[in-house]
Amino acid sequence: MKVRTPVTLVSPSFFLLFLPLSAALCFAVRAKYRAPVFLCVCVCFAFLAFGAAAWILLAVCALTLALRRAGRFAALPALCALVLCRLFSFSCGGLAFLFLRTTSYAFSGEKRNPPLRDAVYLFAFPALSMGPTALYPAFSFDGGCDSAAQLDGLVLYALGFFKKCAFADLLYAAAGQLKPSAGTLGAWIALTAFCLGLYFDFSGYTDMARGLARLFGFSLPQNFDHPYAARSVGDFFRRWHASFGSWLFTYIYLPLGGSRHGKARLVLSLFAVWCVSALWHGATVCYLLFGLWFFAISLLEKLCLGGKEIGNFCTLFCVWIGFAFFFCQTPSDAAAFFARLFWLGGAPLCAPNDLYHLFRLAPLMLLAFLISRGGFAPLVSRLWRAPALLRFSAAAILFFAGLCELSAGGHQPFLYAGF
Repeated sequence: MKVRTPVTLVSPSFFLLFLPLSAALCFAVRAKYRAPVFLCVCVCFAFLAFGAAAWILLAVCALTLALRRAGRFAALPALCALVLCRLFSFSCGGLAFLFLRTTSYAFSGEKRNPPLRDAVYLFAFPALSMGPTALYPAFSFDGGCDSAAQLDGLVLYALGFFKKCAFADLLYAAAGQLKPSAGTLGAWIALTAFCLGLYFDFSGYTDMARGLARLFGFSLPQNFDHPYAARSVGDFFRRWHASFGSWLFTYIYLPLGGSRHGKARLVLSLFAVWCVSALWHGATVCYLLFGLWFFAISLLEKLCLGGKEIGNFCTLFCVWIGFAFFFCQTPSDAAAFFARLFWLGGAPLCAPNDLYHLFRLAPLMLLAFLISRGGFAPLVSRLWRAPALLRFSAAAILFFAGLCELSAGGHQPFLYAGF
């Protein structure tokens, strides 16, 4: 039986067929018809990406729109669908991100767009799988055809494509090879490769999504701001998946009181934030441990350190340990991996191939680490100010380099696409 290959933002069928045809169709019609045409494009993408599960996303969007117009419980359809899918382990990629948008849509009563434009907010295909999540009051869709914005969009898409194919996939593959049998040194190499790969995977998708949004006439928020340069865990999560952090701050932390009503409310607010974050990622023990770890670290920073910086090394150590729960599938897998990380249970300090992998991966990981910390930010800033021809040439080179890596095989699915 032939298995259907889902379409993603890095699929050849996407950038060779779907994207050019969709862009040509949207810009061939008048501006007033662009929203319904773009919405049809989004629906087509949903079925290509998720198959029959797209009906769940469509039903959630339709019910949310109807209930919001009636002024009743508009966030319930997405919440119920998300809980049921988590309980019965049914995979419906994109549902977790759709839940964030429907919640923002339901609880932002000060703005009422035409229904079609609200549907575009909920179902816009660049953000459908993995965000970033624009809060509803900040979203607007004009479907404009500004050539400068479209060129910037192409450059952003090419940059994200390069991040995914040239860094994330290679780092994920290295982490997967080292994880099963490495010693302590190899376990740290594997975890570092995974954490760097996670950054390039998710920030690469964000760049592609933001670039496509600009191409089609709307904007999505920046999601990453060199998070591995952070000097505290709180600072890290202001830089990492910032759109989700903004959602948690707006709809969980502030309504529960945050830091404005004493220490007890602060503890309650932080606990709720990390419980929601863990359950949003998935109803597994490893995700719950991920949430509890970062709740403890965040509470320690706020209550005991008064929000002071703990330094970049300590921040990365705390973050790496927390992300290890993403790296492991089960509690037993996590226990075995942590035993190797900390040289426990008879794990060798250095397995026979650990040094080989260290020297083999050192150039890639060092370059990835420098980029994740903003080491090449001045060069990127110059690119955005460069003449149009130079920017287009840079985009073409980045895209071609990423395409070479993609054609060599070893492509890894987007980690967050399954949420």
